[in-house]
Amino acid sequence: MNAITPLVSICIPNYNNAQHVSDAIDSALNQTYPNIEVIIVDNCSEDNSWEIVTSYGDKLRSYRNQRNMGMVVNFRLALQYAKGHYVTLLCSDDILFIETIDRMVEMLESNPDCSFAFGNVQYIGAKAGGTNFNFPNIVDPGMWIDASVKNGRNMAYLVGTVFKRLHENSSKTIVNMTFFDWYLWLRLGRDKALFLNDFVGSHRYHKFNQTNQLTNGIFDNYNQLKDVVNLAYRNNLINKGQFIDCIDNMT
Repeated sequence: MNAITPLVSICIPNYNNAQHVSDAIDSALNQTYPNIEVIIVDNCSEDNSWEIVTSYGDKLRSYRNQRNMGMVVNFRLALQYAKGHYVTLLCSDDILFIETIDRMVEMLESNPDCSFAFGNVQYIGAKAGGTNFNFPNIVDPGMWIDASVKNGRNMAYLVGTVFKRLHENSSKTIVNMTFFDWYLWLRLGRDKALFLNDFVGSHRYHKFNQTNQLTNGIFDNYNQLKDVVNLAYRNNLINKGQFIDCIDNMT
């Protein structure tokens, strides 16, 4: 990494993940990249998550909701607290590999016209294996959304994905419980992306995994994705024509 090291915010939303939250925090704090802030927002956990979080002292910027705000709002709050030029969202049961932030920032700094960088992830827990994405190093918006629609899910996992902090509308990128982080991906997907053909982190599968329960099988057909695009367009998050054209022209 060169001498220019922009601040990176590693945002960890947490709810009742006492069993795994320290693994996520440690993976964030142990990054080889030198200029990070680690933010954790606890959604009024009922287990001893908060005690674990506070044991890290001033190594973290930690916040606790006075009541459970719901998963999507908690993710949005984590983004609001971020001060970095780049941001990554790390679920409190996932793990970042030690050099991931270093590698992603180097790619993004060398390609200022790209809005985010992502890679493959390993699975841990109830599911074995990992993703096997095979994108080019620079991914055009049409290619990314095409692959996402055809596979019925985002073609990037949150773990290990680093993106430029969005402007004043950052907190509006995750606003709908049904569609969860598709707003975020559509907003980012207006620009080119960067793909690292390597594992960047571990995504945990277990029966209490909220994001898997919420996003599994959301899109059964292209019309459902069009609904998301229209909602995002009304919130000024995307250029609707770019995405609708891509969907309509797919073979």
